[in-house]
Parts: sequence; C-alpha cells; structure tokens
Amino acid sequence: MLFDANANTIGALMLHLAATETYYQMNTFDGMKWGSWSDEIKKKWDAAMDLGDKWFHVCEHEAHHTGQIALLRKRLPGAKPANKG
Repeated sequence: MLFDANANTIGALMLHLAATETYYQMNTFDGMKWGSWSDEIKKKWDAAMDLGDKWFHVCEHEAHHTGQIALLRKRLPGAKPANKG
C-alpha cells in the first residue's frame, strides 16, 4: 500500500537498504572496486541503488528510511493507534 502517489512501499525501502549495504560491504570489506561485481549481482541489486560517496551514507540511509517505515506502518489500515498516555 502506498501512503500517496509520491511514496515508496516499505518493501521498496527495505530492498534499497539491503542493496546499499551489499554494495558497500563488497567495496569496503572485500576490496572490490566500485561497480566491478558480477552482472548477476548487478541484476539483483542495481534497480534498488542510488548512492552517495561515503560509508556514512549507509547509516544515514538506514536512519532516514527507518523513520519513513515507522510512519508508513502507523498509517496502514488496522494499525494500532499511538498510545497517548
């Protein structure tokens, strides 16, 4: 379900986070030159990618999208109302 016409689904945001972490791990921990991974890996993850220049992007991204996901979860039909106490 989409919050509005400009929103992403929770699944799309989670896939983007996974893709970001996958590519940064291969680059940082496996020493792979950016973009040198196999066509199979690119096919799996490229659609979910739009990266900045630094590892900080991973943490920043996760924090940002976690907030978006929390907002979307609260707005889903049947979601529990916020506790106002």
